[in-house]
Amino acid sequence: LFETAATLALHNRSRPLSVKLSATQLVGGNILVTTVQPVVVDAADFALTDGLATLQGLARLASIATTVPVTAHLLFEIDTVSR
Repeated sequence: LFETAATLALHNRSRPLSVKLSATQLVGGNILVTTVQPVVVDAADFALTDGLATLQGLARLASIATTVPVTAHLLFEIDTVSR
């Protein structure tokens, strides 16, 4: 387990964040990195609120969340061709 600084880039905007990750070496040498806790993404930080308002209207929703928890699972595969 480790914590690291990262940058989330979305919709031509970037935001720094701190992420807690877990890394596991798999059989064959591949590495799986996953978030230990979700990262909360706010639509306002990425200029997405107008689109959410449009979606809310089209879907006839009384409300729509502007923040969402996001998790990540990254698989880093060994390049067996170069070996």
